[in-house]
Amino acid sequence: MICIHDQRLPEHMVEKLRLAGFFPVRTLDLPGLSSSISTHPDIQVCKISDQLIVVEPSTYDYYKNILQSYGIIVRPGRSILQEPYPKDSAYNLAANESLAIHNFRFTDSQISQAVDDLGLEKISVNQGYGKCNILFTKTGLITSDQGIYKALGPRKKLLIRPGFIDLEDYTYGFIGGASGFFKGKLYFLGDPSLHPDFPLIEKFLQEDQTSYSSLSSDPLRDYGTLIFLQGGING
Repeated sequence: MICIHDQRLPEHMVEKLRLAGFFPVRTLDLPGLSSSISTHPDIQVCKISDQLIVVEPSTYDYYKNILQSYGIIVRPGRSILQEPYPKDSAYNLAANESLAIHNFRFTDSQISQAVDDLGLEKISVNQGYGKCNILFTKTGLITSDQGIYKALGPRKKLLIRPGFIDLEDYTYGFIGGASGFFKGKLYFLGDPSLHPDFPLIEKFLQEDQTSYSSLSSDPLRDYGTLIFLQGGING
């Protein structure tokens, strides 16, 4: 089991991931982007499935060399990331086993093709930072973005108030960027009980039979999510 994480993720959190059985893979630092997000996994890597990712072209050799022996398929995208938004959001699509959520006007063409090949249902939203704003649970989704919440229709979902999540140089970060979901369990980059909507979050997770672990006792911080992968026989 593999976890792609921000290279700036504190070592005590990385060690907890190791103890949980994950092989940690640090991100690269993409030049030309704001230092606040240039190392974020969800900026440079798009997870399509447990075995398939599409990555920003300059990172392709790095991720392929590490991950191919674990049975992970790594494909280079076509979009070169740059500022300002939305030119930095091409890989920030959120996908699970059935859905793909993004502003598809900004989505890298290789990602769109992979989504179509897998037959995922596309949900188009105004938000280019789709993955940042989405936390998948076992059968539901948590977001602080009202547009995403509305676009999901009658699906199982929870809307929390924006803010209360740290992100360097920004007023606040997002719940998807401060967490990662894998095989029925959430891993929070900080202590979710310090969030004012924790009672709602905890109730939603309990009802959805989703367990969780806090990797730190500090307030939640947006490190651009944790991307969990499980490849083939060696993964």
